[in-house]
Amino acid sequence: MTRILARAALGLAWSVGCAPPAQNIGAWTTAAGNTGGAATSSGTTGPTGETTSTSGAADPTSSSTDATTETGSATSTGEPVARPWIAVVGDGAPAMLRVRALDGDGETLDVCALDAVPDGLGFLDDGQLVASFAATATIARIDPCDCTTTPVGGIVPPMALTALAEVGGALVLGADAARVALVTVDVDAATLQGAIDFADAPSITALAVRDDRRFALRAGAPMRLLELDDAAIVLADTALPALGDAAGLTPSPIDDGLLACDADGGLWHVDPGTGDVDPLAPALPGPCASLATPRGEIACLDALWLP
Repeated sequence: MTRILARAALGLAWSVGCAPPAQNIGAWTTAAGNTGGAATSSGTTGPTGETTSTSGAADPTSSSTDATTETGSATSTGEPVARPWIAVVGDGAPAMLRVRALDGDGETLDVCALDAVPDGLGFLDDGQLVASFAATATIARIDPCDCTTTPVGGIVPPMALTALAEVGGALVLGADAARVALVTVDVDAATLQGAIDFADAPSITALAVRDDRRFALRAGAPMRLLELDDAAIVLADTALPALGDAAGLTPSPIDDGLLACDADGGLWHVDPGTGDVDPLAPALPGPCASLATPRGEIACLDALWLP
């Protein structure tokens, strides 16, 4: 089920009555009277040029509260909690940043339109997304709350990352086809922190890091899930014939598994220990290019699932 939220309607709903005071919520600060949910973006964001902004943004409002409370229920204070979700970028025109609930009916909401389809996607600790665009050798930050994008400049030489995963803080792991290496990049400092030769780098379609375990999807017949150590030594190599063209990989926020997506809109749960692959219903609303899992509360997106 896909739902598109209209910002005009949300704005009208908050245009009367008393405006709430400014407050700090999670990693975000709300301005007085700035409330509401996310909306379909009426503009675009992209990996090149100056920072751009769109009018269809998700405003920071409220966040999940008690992590021990069952999702979708109320906390002891009566406040609802957010549903578990992941971010998805669709491979279309325009490329659409979406959020997908992992419980209930698997609802999908459109958040921002992007100028280009990212090859890699991950959430930083500050709640922003980091994306790589191999065709333009660009890395960019994407703010999912106001749909702005800011290229990360100054990395020399530029890196054409065909896959990307967040490591922690502002560090990301990437597969650099040009260097034939796995690289670590500090997004805040715009510096290359290290590179390790990895012959399979040009064939890596997605990366994921979970509890210091590094996973990669390697294209082939069949697709293979690799587990790597920090020296890029392959610890495990598992065939995943069900994932013929998987393009996205991310840690599951609800268990110890991984989630993968493909060009047909399929969303899959992958057990990295057994190699078992199970489809999740419903399918995504279109082809999938990349996935990302939030690393903590992101109030503007968590609020989408609150009543």
